[in-house]
Amino acid sequence: MSDDTSKLPVLQKEHPNSRKAKRKAKEEQRDTKLKMEKKLHRVLKQTPLVDMVKWFRDGITALGINETNIRVVTQEELFVLAVNYSCRKDLEYDDIDDKIKKMLHATSSIQNKRDRILEEISNMRKALIGGVDIPDLLDIDNIKFILTVRDIYVTIKQSLKLRTVKYAMKDTLPLTTGVELAIKKFERKFD
Repeated sequence: MSDDTSKLPVLQKEHPNSRKAKRKAKEEQRDTKLKMEKKLHRVLKQTPLVDMVKWFRDGITALGINETNIRVVTQEELFVLAVNYSCRKDLEYDDIDDKIKKMLHATSSIQNKRDRILEEISNMRKALIGGVDIPDLLDIDNIKFILTVRDIYVTIKQSLKLRTVKYAMKDTLPLTTGVELAIKKFERKFD
């Protein structure tokens, strides 16, 4: 008489140095790495919008708008902020251009950086002429959102309203000092 229980396969634990165990460990590492890369890609995809919101948060704070003094901006302030946002790289361009002029032999990397910044400036100015989407600062709820949000990466896409501002808007605004300075800054020529 034979014992039927002895013929059943025994479930054995894999040896830690076996090929199968190594393959499973590599697959787990790969899956973890892919998840992290996808998460990073999702965050980086939102970075330009996040940077823009942070820039406008600083801009409205400079106008005296903060969590205790909340108000909407005027059309003139909105135009000036949009122009200043479009011209935000001008100072960086000037610094690099001064460095190049002072150098005897400018390296190609610094010249390439200057050219990239100049191209970025040109693209931003073309965008403003055609219409650039910026946070809607004429909406009090949007102002509150921009000032109070802390975890900007998660909530920005869900709650932020955008407004299109065009450079042609200058013709409809009263010619205040701020608007004049913004127009001069925008129409600056680069050599």
